[in-house]
Formats: sequence, C-alpha cells, structure tokens
Amino acid sequence: MNTIDISLDEFSEQARKSIPLLEAMELRFTRFGDYRLRVDVPLEPNINDKRTGFGGSISALATTAGWAVVSLLLRPRMGEYDVMVAESHIRYLAPATCNFYAIAAVTESAIKTFYGLLEKQHQGRLTVQVVVEQDGKQIAVYTGTYKVAQKPSL
Repeated sequence: MNTIDISLDEFSEQARKSIPLLEAMELRFTRFGDYRLRVDVPLEPNINDKRTGFGGSISALATTAGWAVVSLLLRPRMGEYDVMVAESHIRYLAPATCNFYAIAAVTESAIKTFYGLLEKQHQGRLTVQVVVEQDGKQIAVYTGTYKVAQKPSL
C-alpha cells in the first residue's frame, strides 16, 4: 500500500489491524502535524489492580506513539520503510487515574538530518520524545530511538 496518500484515520485502522494490542487498548491516533502526534487511550481497558493505568499500557502507548510519528513522517517520502524501536527509556511520574494520552514529538532539525541519512544510506535512526499526560499533567516521559530501513523494491 502506498502510505503517502492515507489519512490519519486510515493509518489508525491499518495500525490497529497490524498490531492487535492497539485494538485491545482502544488506542486512537487523534492529531498529527508540526512533527507531533497525539494518541489517546481510555483508562478502563488499560487499568491495573489498583484501578490506575497499567504501567505496561503506558509504556505500550508511548512506544506506539513514537513508532507512529516516525511512520507518519515517512509518508511523504517515496518507498516503503520498516520502522522498529531499537532502544527506549520510560520514567513514570504519577499514576493515571483517568483517560490518558501521549504526545510524540521530533524536532525539525532532527527530522532533516534523518531524511538526509535515508537519502544517502536508505536507513537511519531517529530519537523521539514522548510525554504521556492526563488532563494536561505529565504521568510519564519516554525517549525512544527507532531504526528505519527502506524496504527493497520488487
């Protein structure tokens, strides 16, 4: 499938079909622009035994947001790419007590450098910063480095 012309809704549907966990989490890609992506989840399917957000769900949300922002930033480029997390770190700051969301962001200078590497080497790495919040309050911070490799043409 040519990823250049798909909408955020189509990307969301494609991701949720490819990664069943996203469906179980009721994850929604809600806003993309200016090198930033917002991804929302409701608390209920992501709850732990303490009735707060499960740490694994928070981590999965942050990891997915990072993967998705990289994938979406590749849309305007010709070719197809594999995007995979190579390294990550998360710090939990507060419990999630209601619906929560992640905001994944990449700087313009980082994406330009990354695009240059892809042009020359057909692969590269991009580090993404993700903040997980509820009601505007940070509950976790995540840094992920994603490896990207252009798929060979058939």
